[in-house]
Amino acid sequence: MYIGPKFVDGIDADILKKTTQRYVEALTDDDINFRRGAAGALSVLPSNLLFPIKAKVLVALCKAATNRKSGSEKKRSPLDPSNDDAEARAAATESLAAVCCTLGLDLQKGLCREEVIDVALPALLDALCDYSVDKRGDVGSWVREAAMEAIGAIGILLCNARELSQDVSLAILNGLLKQSVEKINRIRETAGKVLAKLLHHLQGFPSLPSLTLLQEIIPKESFNFWTSPAECFPKMVELKK
Repeated sequence: MYIGPKFVDGIDADILKKTTQRYVEALTDDDINFRRGAAGALSVLPSNLLFPIKAKVLVALCKAATNRKSGSEKKRSPLDPSNDDAEARAAATESLAAVCCTLGLDLQKGLCREEVIDVALPALLDALCDYSVDKRGDVGSWVREAAMEAIGAIGILLCNARELSQDVSLAILNGLLKQSVEKINRIRETAGKVLAKLLHHLQGFPSLPSLTLLQEIIPKESFNFWTSPAECFPKMVELKK
């Protein structure tokens, strides 16, 4: 059930906080279906339910998406067997970006710059390193694909607020460029779509040393470019010269 802003008007603040807290706690439930559902629920909660415990929500989603305690940790901790579910990690990754976009950058009723750049974004970039495999194959690709979409949303959020620094831009571009030469077609296509949006469709993207070259190589609309290794790989190699 969707809990919209009007639905919660007049409800006691403690009850609202406990509602959100229950979803946060469910992110570590033994039942993987509960974990997936909790991540999905957090992604659609309105800001007045998220804001009172926003720090707990962010840290819990970072851990659920990347198996670490917070987005600011330097080293990735060993995989927790109880969290070894790619679908749950992908759902948490999507939810992390959704929560950031719902709250927005607002010191009074949303997130501060540091919460997005130092907590959420590092977790999403770390999710790009998920190469988990099982009998179904590269299930980590589901997490990486979700992370790229999420990074695109975070990039837009930061850019619109004029908080997208050169260092952050480089971190985002490096992560996406790595995925743009992966062997899985849909991963390259997603990377290309997000890169094109950031490079060609956003105003205020910081000036970078290779920005002009990137804009020349990366097509605005032709996503067939990314699904053709023969066309894509030679062009992307130019960026390494």
